[in-house]
Amino acid sequence: MSTEKKNEEPKWSDLGVKDKAKYLFQNITVEPMLACYIIPSVLASLATQNLNLEKACRVNLKYSDEVCDALEARQTANYTQQEVQVQQLVAGMAIWKTLLQSSIPAFLIMFLGSWSDRKG
Repeated sequence: MSTEKKNEEPKWSDLGVKDKAKYLFQNITVEPMLACYIIPSVLASLATQNLNLEKACRVNLKYSDEVCDALEARQTANYTQQEVQVQQLVAGMAIWKTLLQSSIPAFLIMFLGSWSDRKG
């Protein structure tokens, strides 16, 4: 009977905070490196979104500082046409970026995964 009690896990409600944390860390199945990659990449994409809008406005479309400053300050009442053009340019860039970042690794995984399975 004593071996049955040792193998039997206590109920979640009976565990203390320290034991709950210990249990969670022992049973994590998600790759920590995946989390270490995804979280910073999401934060970086949020941080660079305004940079892309400004670059499209000032460099690619060559709008004046007045127009770009107004778009940056979200005062777009008088600049709706310029705002649409800037957003279209950035959206097109985001589409290509997403396609390249997703399709190339997916293509490589298909072939490298099968090669790795065969070669060990």
